[in-house]
Amino acid sequence: AQSYFGYFATRNPIRQARNRLLRLADSSDRWRAQVVTDEHALPKTELMRSEYYNDFLRRFDIHSLLMMGLAVERTKFATINFLRPRRSSQFDTDEMHLATRLQPHFIRAFDLSVRLSELRQLNANLAESLDRSPHGVFLVGADARVRHMNRTAETLADGRRGLTVRNGILCAETADSTRTLHRLVAAAGGADDNRRGGGAMPVERPDYRRPLSVIVAPLHPEQIAPFPPEPLALVCATDP
Repeated sequence: AQSYFGYFATRNPIRQARNRLLRLADSSDRWRAQVVTDEHALPKTELMRSEYYNDFLRRFDIHSLLMMGLAVERTKFATINFLRPRRSSQFDTDEMHLATRLQPHFIRAFDLSVRLSELRQLNANLAESLDRSPHGVFLVGADARVRHMNRTAETLADGRRGLTVRNGILCAETADSTRTLHRLVAAAGGADDNRRGGGAMPVERPDYRRPLSVIVAPLHPEQIAPFPPEPLALVCATDP
């Protein structure tokens, strides 16, 4: 890979001829619609006279290539290259048809891997942001069951400093505050998007002079895809 991208990629006559063949300058959709071989792109004799073939492909005993396009984004592209040595036969029509039938499945697998990668990155970024927040952040379902909490929230809950978690349910220290909190959470985490809403409340703490300041807001699944695919509520608690 270092040798290819460091030098030979710009001297690859197959890539240049293939791009002209597929007319990728006109539409990148063709990249995901056709399977091509090196012989479609240019005659084998022309390839074998090139620096690319003699100084790169021959070094790895590569004589024939079949290229299956997966994605193109401006100058970036993804492809699967099937390679054969000179002692093997060329890719024939039956193998081209097989590759063409498989291509949509490879494309779906590639697209899924990209989405999962994005979700993993979002998961890492979101978890880091939550843990770095000076506020206590709880992600809860409409039933107030805790799905995730950051370090500050864990400290609040463990120390019973206004909020606590009982049997997995986020609760306040007093029954009245708990009822108000659960009412806000149910409104923010409900299934009806048109009726979801947030709110704010103080949470009285018998052992402290000042109450917790708590804000409840709705979150949609696409905003927090790494977490369970359900409407969630964000409960943000600030300890004055």
